[in-house]
Amino acid sequence: MNVSGLAVGVDPARMESIRAEITALGWAEVHAHTPEGRMVVVLEGADTREVTERLKQLQELPGVLSAQVVMHVFEDDPDFTPRPDDPNAGLEYLNAEGEMAPGGHNHYQSLKRQSNF
Repeated sequence: MNVSGLAVGVDPARMESIRAEITALGWAEVHAHTPEGRMVVVLEGADTREVTERLKQLQELPGVLSAQVVMHVFEDDPDFTPRPDDPNAGLEYLNAEGEMAPGGHNHYQSLKRQSNF
């Protein structure tokens, strides 16, 4: 599994509709946003090709001004088992603290610090 953290800039007037569109995709989640139109988005893909295709799909959403990868992780942790029946399983894994997360780090918190949110 590949996981990318994105810095996304959107038209502030369309913030809520874009957040809803991203959430509806099922493979991306908005973790933070500002009234000025900045978002922290995490997306998942089976491989780098799929991540790239999904990034392009986000960039083409109406109202998205920019979307750039600020962090990319190749998850091959043997303790992580994807659950196809639960699309949020990977995102829960990223938010985990301690032993569950790779290297004992919380990737979401790391992304928030890097993006100045």
